[in-house]
Amino acid sequence: MYNCPSPLSTWLSAHYTSPWKPTAHKDSKFWKNVCKTAAIIKRNFKFVITPNAPISVRWDHWCCNITLAEYVGGISLDSFIFPYLKDYISNNNWVFNINIPHTLKNVVSNFKILESEGSCLLWKNCAHPKFRDYIKDFYSDLPDKNWHNFVWHKKGLLKHSVYVWLALVGGLKTQDALRLRNINVPVNCSLCFSALETINHIFFDCPYSFTILSSIIPGSKNFLLRPTILQLFHWMEIEFSGSPNTLNFYLMVICTLIYHIWRERNRRFDSDVRSASSLKYYVKKVVFSRASKWRIFDEQLEKF
Repeated sequence: MYNCPSPLSTWLSAHYTSPWKPTAHKDSKFWKNVCKTAAIIKRNFKFVITPNAPISVRWDHWCCNITLAEYVGGISLDSFIFPYLKDYISNNNWVFNINIPHTLKNVVSNFKILESEGSCLLWKNCAHPKFRDYIKDFYSDLPDKNWHNFVWHKKGLLKHSVYVWLALVGGLKTQDALRLRNINVPVNCSLCFSALETINHIFFDCPYSFTILSSIIPGSKNFLLRPTILQLFHWMEIEFSGSPNTLNFYLMVICTLIYHIWRERNRRFDSDVRSASSLKYYVKKVVFSRASKWRIFDEQLEKF
């Protein structure tokens, strides 16, 4: 509506004036949702006055982040017969009709008009924000997880990272998770058949999965007890702290391994069983296929 002229934005401005204007009963559900969102994130928006900016005189917070009515302390604004600031700008100067009181003229005239055209509505002082900026603010109330860099790392494959993320937040439907939903399933692990199936068991307390892990990353045998996913990630962060490329490589390896172990677990419901050694070689093949495209991983591939 403010920064990107289009038939839709022109129609919305003409029909509704501003997303900070109180909604009417006849307004559409879509527009009411827009106004609700605009009210919640109002603090993130800042106005700058440009010659043709469709800024609402009454409803937009263009006066030092408050509305004109709040800025002048309750003085009537009925003398502003036109709805937008651009109607009172000519040749980069303020132009007022004779009905507007001098008090209001003096107040409005103190606000600077930018000489060049451009964005008049800024997101946190940024004229060209990206979608990730909105997403980051949307989730700003949630605490940061200290393991996010392990999951969403450079050179990672998205589908692998998604399954690792699901494993860490309890999103994978293991046997214990299904029983909590009153779904009757066998209690034993589908990979080793010798213990209750949980996330921590599958990754990597299970003899099947730990055999593959210790074969691919021999250093994982040094744990006093078999590691969980997070324990493995934190160990790798310390072990490869001086080599970011090596750390990214092994993060990719772990994410690939978790994804394919989970796939193997699901394949067994169709009586399609693959041995630990077969799955290990398959995971290595996937890693080689992906990492061989990047020269920065040549040294790691030689050791791998």
